[in-house]
Parts: sequence; C-alpha cells; structure tokens
Amino acid sequence: MNKASHTVQISVRWRDLDTFNHVNNAVYLTYMEQARVAWLQQIDGAWETPDSAPILRRMEVDFLRPIEHPAELQVSVSASAPGRSSLRNHYEIRNAEKPEIIYASAEGVLVWINPASGRPTPLPDDLRRCCQA
Repeated sequence: MNKASHTVQISVRWRDLDTFNHVNNAVYLTYMEQARVAWLQQIDGAWETPDSAPILRRMEVDFLRPIEHPAELQVSVSASAPGRSSLRNHYEIRNAEKPEIIYASAEGVLVWINPASGRPTPLPDDLRRCCQA
C-alpha cells in the first residue's frame, strides 16, 4: 500500500447543499480535510507529537463542476516530496460511480509547527519516510 496517498468515500449530505442545490464551495474544503485527516491517521508511526503538529498554510482549489445531491464521492489526497517543515498535498474530488468525472482538484501546503511557540519545526521522521517511499 502506498502510504503517501489515500482515498476516502464520502456521501453528499443534504446539509452540504446551497440554495442552488449544489454542494457549497466551502464544503469541498471540508471533504478535502476529511481525506487529509484519514490519510495522516493511516501513516505508520507518529505524524503529530506534543512538540510538532500540522497546520494548513494554503489551499488553492479549482472548482471544475458542481456536485449535486445525491452523490457518492471519492476524495483522494497525495503527498509530494517533503520539505524541511512543510509538505505539499494534491487533492481530487471525483464521482465514485463515474470516476472520470472530476469535480475539483486542489493543491495545499501543510506546515508542522511547535504548538507552544507557533514556529515551524522539522517534519516528524515517520512522516518523512512515508512521503519519500
């Protein structure tokens, strides 16, 4: 299993919709967050410690087409080569039943910081190994 990528299945909920009966743009970020947390949790070893935790520094989303209810989604996240204290992620939201339909793609940056100081800190070794594998 490639631990540098992960996919989750998400059902669109009625509450995710806006007045136009489409998934609200902000909810796309929630779907990506759900995939990112699931990805981090499946990594072997520590990706968070008392002295090192990730924060989302940046997200850039390309909204390619609206998501309508009902829908089953596949939300994937993958990691690129890690930096000293940061990690780039790529996301895609696809239709689970017709994977050729891509609703959105995004690029994000996670930065690991020391929670007490708020200053960047090196990536945990287990996370670095996962992303370099």
